[in-house]
Amino acid sequence: MPMRGSAPSTAADSGDPPEQVTSSALSPWAVAGGDLNAEFHIGLTVPGACYAWDASGGHAPTRLDVADDTGPSWATVDYDGHHADRFTVTQARPRRLWDEISAAYDRWDTLGRPTVDEYGLTVDAAGAHTAWVEGADGAREPVLPVGGTA
Repeated sequence: MPMRGSAPSTAADSGDPPEQVTSSALSPWAVAGGDLNAEFHIGLTVPGACYAWDASGGHAPTRLDVADDTGPSWATVDYDGHHADRFTVTQARPRRLWDEISAAYDRWDTLGRPTVDEYGLTVDAAGAHTAWVEGADGAREPVLPVGGTA
């Protein structure tokens, strides 16, 4: 399932971990710009992530807001309007969502950028679900949440 669009809240609560500001070469358009295949993989491997675009100019010429729809974590990725090779990333709260999204995108790229029709789901007799993607050699590779294990 692709990441859903919704407006995350970036209001800070006292006691939360401090915001972390870094930069990223990964374009926000690469992960949330309409590439269904990338968005599908990220949706599978970064559970609870939702996003919304902000082009109001209130923060940056273009901003991708990412939030955890089950918790308080959030991230923003700002395009300054000039440099398409470096983006300012701010993230806070327990999950570092942009780090998770970057790892998921890298994994998708390593898998050969599979298309949606190359994924499958196996349900065993006990009802456990395992998502997988078919590799070039025909083997099924488990698709797990970022940092997850089989």
